[in-house]
Parts: sequence; C-alpha cells; structure tokens
Amino acid sequence: MPLVEQEISDFTHELQRNIVRQLGHHSVNVDRDGWLTARIKPGHSVQMKFAALGDQVGLLVRGSSPEASRAVRNALVGKARDAGDIASNAHLIDDFDTGTLRARRSRSEAIRKSMRWFLWISDATTRTPVDAKRGPALKGSERAVYWWDERPNFGDAVGPWLVQAMSGHEPVNARRRKELSPVLWAVGSTIGYLDRNNVDIWGSGLMEPLQGSKLDALRKLENVRVHAVRGTETRSELVSKLGWEVPEVYGDPALLLPRFYTAKPAAQSGRIAVVPHYVHVKHLPSSLGDGSVVVDVASDLESVVDTIAQADVCISTSLHGIIIAQAYGVPWIWLRVVDHPLGGDAFKFRDFFSTIDDSQASTVAVKASELGTLDIESLASRATLPSLTIALDSLESAFPFARGEGFEAESDLPPLPTPLAQLSRRARRRASHVKSRLVPKREADLLQPELIKALSTVASELKQSNRNTQRLLAEVGKQNRTMEAIRLESTSGVMTAVREFVNERQLTMIETLEHLVESENSFSRFGDGEFRLMLRSDFNLRFQSNSRPLQSELLATFRDAGRDRFDVGFPQIFGDAHWSGVWSELWPELKSNVPETGAFLNSHVTRPTVFEQYGDRAVDLWREVWRDRDIVFVTGAGSRFAATPALFSSARSTRTVSSLPVGAYDDLDRLVEELSEVGEGALVLLALGPAGTVLARRLALIGIRALDIGHISDSYHNVFSGGPRPESRPIRS
Repeated sequence: MPLVEQEISDFTHELQRNIVRQLGHHSVNVDRDGWLTARIKPGHSVQMKFAALGDQVGLLVRGSSPEASRAVRNALVGKARDAGDIASNAHLIDDFDTGTLRARRSRSEAIRKSMRWFLWISDATTRTPVDAKRGPALKGSERAVYWWDERPNFGDAVGPWLVQAMSGHEPVNARRRKELSPVLWAVGSTIGYLDRNNVDIWGSGLMEPLQGSKLDALRKLENVRVHAVRGTETRSELVSKLGWEVPEVYGDPALLLPRFYTAKPAAQSGRIAVVPHYVHVKHLPSSLGDGSVVVDVASDLESVVDTIAQADVCISTSLHGIIIAQAYGVPWIWLRVVDHPLGGDAFKFRDFFSTIDDSQASTVAVKASELGTLDIESLASRATLPSLTIALDSLESAFPFARGEGFEAESDLPPLPTPLAQLSRRARRRASHVKSRLVPKREADLLQPELIKALSTVASELKQSNRNTQRLLAEVGKQNRTMEAIRLESTSGVMTAVREFVNERQLTMIETLEHLVESENSFSRFGDGEFRLMLRSDFNLRFQSNSRPLQSELLATFRDAGRDRFDVGFPQIFGDAHWSGVWSELWPELKSNVPETGAFLNSHVTRPTVFEQYGDRAVDLWREVWRDRDIVFVTGAGSRFAATPALFSSARSTRTVSSLPVGAYDDLDRLVEELSEVGEGALVLLALGPAGTVLARRLALIGIRALDIGHISDSYHNVFSGGPRPESRPIRS
C-alpha cells in the first residue's frame, strides 16, 4: 500500500531532526512542498525530498540555484536518474519500499542511508564552487575532467560518465577550476577550449578549423598529451597547424557506451526516437504522434540511451544522438537544420563521419520552421546504419587512466559520524572528572548555597527587565500599526490609480523576459531615480547630477514607449512605505506625461525580485536573450559591474566599453560614436544608471539594439549567493 502524504511528511521531518541532532547541521528546514533545504558552506543550498513512486518512495535531490543545480548535476553523473515529471530539475538518487518505511528497524536504516546521501552530496557539491572560486584539493579517488556544464545535456555527460565507469574514479569538473592539473579532455567539441598546460586528450574533437585567437592560444600550451581524437578532421588540424603528436587512434568515446551500460529492453517495437539538439527543442512539438518519442536531451545519460536504444530508428539534429544510435545499432538520420545550424555544424559532423563509411550515412536538410510538420514515418524509412571504419578496442586501450570499478552507494557513501548526543555525554563526563580534581567536593558543597542565591537574584532582575522591554515593544507596535493605517488611507487613491494603469498597460516580469527573447527591440528602464530626475530639477544622484538636457531626454525616452523597435520599462508596483511615498509624490505629475497608447515592459526584470519569484526560469530567459550574440557591455570606469558566467556564458563573445566613473550623461556623444561601429548583430548591454536609460534610446534610433540591464549581476548574487542587494553595494569595485 503506498505511503500517504502525511507519512512522507513525517519521514522528511524525521530526517531533518536526525541531520540536526547527529550531524550538527543546523541550517536545515522543510518547506510547505516537503523539500528539505540545507545551506552548504561554500554558498550552495541543496534540497532533498521523499516522493511517492507507486509502491516505493524515492529520495530526490536538487540544487536551489543555478550554481547549486550545476554542482548537484556534476556530482551525480552516473549515479542518479532524472526525476522527470515528479519534480523539475531534480534527481532520483535512491528508493525505498513502502513496507521498509513502516517497519521501525528498517525505517531507521533508511533514515541512516538518507543521511549518508546527505553527507555525500554536501561534500560532492563543493567540487563545483560558486563563481569559479578555488575548490577543495582533489582526493585520491578523484580525477579532474573537463566537460561543458552550462545546462543539463546528455552528450556533455558522456565523458565524466565513462571516466567513472572505466576507472572507478570520481570525475571533478575542471571547467571553472583552472588550478586543477592534470586534466582529462574527454568527449565533445572541446579541444578549442583548452585553457591550461598539462592536459590529456582522449576522444575529443574541434568545433571548427583552428584560426585566429584560438589557434594562437593553443600554440602557447605545453605538455599536452593526445591519446585519441574524435576523427581525422581534428587530427589534421592539430598536426598541420600546431605540430602536435597525435596518434591515429580515432572515435568518439560514446561509441564505447554499450561495453559499460546495457540499455533496458524495449517495451514495444516500431518506435522512432527524435533527438533535437537543445537549440532546436523550441521548434518541435512535445509530441509527434503514436510511435514517435521526442527525447528529452536535458535528461540523464542512461535515460536518453535507453530511449534511443529501444527505438527502431533515430532521427537527430544532435551529433551525440547520432553517435549513441550508431553505438547501439539503431539506424539513424542526421536532420540538418540549415537556417539554424549548430556551432561547428558541418565540421564536427564531418569529423565523426570520418570514422564510419560516410557513403552510407543518411542526411536530410530542413528549415527550423519545418520541424513541427515533418513526416516522421517517411523520414524513418530513409534511416541507415553505416559501418564503423575504426577499431573500438584501440580507442578503449588509449584511455589514459587505470581501470577500476564504478560507484556503489552501499560501499562508497560516507559512514555517519558519532552522534552529537553521544559526544556531548562524553564531554560532560570528562568535564565532571576535571572539576572533581580541581575543587574538592566539600568546598564545592560549601560554595553552592552562595552561588544559588546570587544566580537567583540575577535571574529575578533579568525577568523584570524582560517584562519592561516587552511592554515597550508592545507600545511601539501599536504606534507602528497606527502610522501604517494612516499611510494606507492617505495613499489609497493614488495607489489605486497606479495599479489600474499598470494592470492595463504593463507586461508582467515573465512576459517582459519572453518579449525580450522573441523581439529585437531596445529596452530602457525607469525607476524612482529616473522619474525624480525627470520631474525634479533639484534632485541629483550620487553618480549622476541633474541637468535640463538630461531631464528633457529622459522625458523624450519615456514618451517613446512602444515606438518601433523600442520599449520602456515601468516599475513593478509594491505597496510598501517607500513606493507608496514615491507614487504619492510623482504620479500626479507623471500621469500627464504617459503616452496615450503602447505597452510598458517591467523594469524589475533586472532586480532581485525577478530571481526571487522565478528562479532558474528567469536566468534561462535572460541567457536566451543574448545566446550566441556578441555582447558589448557599457559601464562606468571602475564600476562594480561584473559579467557573471551563470548569466552571460551563453554569449558568443563579450567586451567592455568604459564611460566616465560618474556623470556618464556627459559622455554619451562619444559613446554613441564608438558604439556605432560595433558590427551587425552585436548586442549592447548598459549598466550606466540614468545615462544608460537614455543611451538605449539613442542607440535604437541608429539601428543598434541596446538593453538597459543595470546591475543585474548584483541582483543575481543577492538571490542565489546571499550577496548584498544592488543598492547596498558601493558604486565602484
């Protein structure tokens, strides 16, 4: 009989109590959805939850921020399955029979095993530190491996999965940890991202032919040992342009997966697996009809392998979808999306095709708009399974680590420490022993009445002081409630008018982000500071003095809301004392300057509020705004602005143009002239205060897309890393 919700809740709280009592980890709480959240020292918060799975109960784990999710994902490669529809971004790390959790002894054992998982995940997540900070030194069982971890993607997990399965070592992602050495580059188009000396390469490839800065950077590296590469195209580039010694050992290591993982048998025949690269997912419907399944490329590697291996045909826009189909003997088709090509596109596919009889390969070119209307059955009839032209034994033999056994939870999870209560009893016994040696018992008995009397007097005085303090606090509370009632009454008319305006004319924060992803419009944000500068000639900011030209240009920017390719942000409405004061002061004058038509976006999409409310979803949408774009940041010289990788690593390139440290409005003419040369397709991101608000409009008028993002990185760190709010930080770094 399945566990009821209350039983699962009781079990969760029992785990929480044991973690606090036995492990001494006090920053643990359980939310209303049953997630047990624990803050881990280096800045990660890890969440665990028990969930009903029919006749079993699953133990789920996930991170509570993008950094924590990445750390959990990296730690669990090869150890957990994706939780799927049970919980988003979660991993299933263990399961228990319902009967086990209802029997006292076995229930205790399940709690102890869950605590061991807690200890393991708490330690393992520190291997991926926040913001590329230096992580802990590697243990004897750990090996540094480079793999891409910006988002969940099965193909990126192949390298670390194989390292663990083949060697028994724990893979530690070296991507953000440049202090680690030596490092294994295994699987994927990652050789062009080599960023240190003392590296081993096994089965990786290049994204594209070497040239420019990447070629120059690779020429400077030393002690690079190549054991195998993905294909002949990669080897030719490394030998001819770098002069490296590259053995003629070829193959993507994903081809070795069947030697280490047996896919689950198919429940039915005739299935077609469609594997979109993650950049193509949005162009495909979630379902393609009976007999076809769209593979979730964000799922764990084993689940993706099972789905592809169980199919009769694989249709893929992803290179690793094709390679896994080839490995498990499933006929496949490369669906090449010609108007939305992948990074490296033809080069990396040609590199892999050099290891098969490419005359037998099946390729179909389509447009992104056609992906949703494909005739899947007709395509499937054209699938082929080319012959391999390489020796997989040679590829496996070239693996640079000694062979070993993979991870086993029962033996590899850490033991529980001695419970704190037991340690406390030992400490009290020792303290009593020391006291008996320092103070003779008879003298201690003589001192006891005097000590009790003195302590009683102090306790009485403290109680009286506490009663007086409570009375004062109660009186202050009454006064605060009275003042709040007066404030609400006096501002109710204005707040009602502002809310009505916002409800009618303003997009929500999520709608704003989706609009920024889908459009090419520029974006200026207005907050209380910009409105006061615009309407109050005597108002100044510490980093921007007011002037008539600035007032005039702010007003013109505000009135341009909704014009062609230009949007204006209006603040989110809050009912607190600060904002009710702002609207009481400014709305009577501001409303006469509001354009009669057009929608406003939400200015708070760059503030902590958006990350507090929407978490990873807000991060993902921002990353889509500048995905594969060349970014030009514009900020004041010495500014604290920093391009946080968790937000900006999806961009193709970034560079910074500096303005004046204060009073940037006086520098706008020069900035416009310099930015007019940024090149087609570039995206200008402004962290320049009110000067950025008007600069976004100036650039929009000359056809350059510019977004006023403020100090979005500070907002991100405030929510996900516990940093100060943006306004609490100094202007300069």
